[in-house]
Amino acid sequence: MKRLLVAAVLLLGILYASDYLFAIIRKHNPKAGQPFGTVTVQHYYSIPHKDGKAELVFQDPQTQACVRSLFPHFGYTPCWYARRESHTPIPMDIVVNGIPPAPRCVTNKYVDISHLMYYRPVNDDDPSRKAVAAAPGSLAHTSREN
Repeated sequence: MKRLLVAAVLLLGILYASDYLFAIIRKHNPKAGQPFGTVTVQHYYSIPHKDGKAELVFQDPQTQACVRSLFPHFGYTPCWYARRESHTPIPMDIVVNGIPPAPRCVTNKYVDISHLMYYRPVNDDDPSRKAVAAAPGSLAHTSREN
């Protein structure tokens, strides 16, 4: 069992190192192929209502740079992962009196934005998923006075 674990870790390390080596070769040698690509990302928020239905609020599409490899390198997400995550909704819940509802998942981290009506979970690994205050007058903005 211990040998199998060591072999798996070693194989994963060799795979990562070879992927990184090919990414460097493609970065410095244009004949080897493009190391970077782009993915159009469509962010949208899924806002639940009391009647059980959800409202979808779409943001403008954005172009995101990615690296063409199996693993993330040079601070970029792999293109296969960026394509897969390009159309996933960002779930939101209603915060009443600054107290969020009970967490749905243990891994979600809640950001204290008690001055807003809505919040969303933050993923530390994804810089595009930060707590964002909605612009006044937008569909996602609702103050406590309303």
